[in-house]
Amino acid sequence: MYDRLENRFQLALRSNEILTKEVNHGRAEYLVGIQAFKKSHENLHKTLCMTDPKETTLTIKLRERNRDFVHRAKRLEKANSALSSRLRLEDMDPEALVLMVEGEFSSSMYLSVS
Repeated sequence: MYDRLENRFQLALRSNEILTKEVNHGRAEYLVGIQAFKKSHENLHKTLCMTDPKETTLTIKLRERNRDFVHRAKRLEKANSALSSRLRLEDMDPEALVLMVEGEFSSSMYLSVS
């Protein structure tokens, strides 16, 4: 019986390590995307400030591009939120995590994160 519990615990630890790596990778991609967005946004703002205030094809394209960057940033922020919620698994009790991985988890066993 001890071996079975040890195996379940090792499985939970491996699953947790995999999820942590995925979260860290996603967070790194998110940060790179945000940095690129900020730099591009600054460049677009500088370009718009230098151009004639009249509506031109360039300003239309830049406005569309800026709108696309804003949408991409929002998607990245949502992805980061989802990934950070997965990271909360590290704060769970190992026994509850084992039960959750095996599908035997009930909400009464969850220990709240303090």
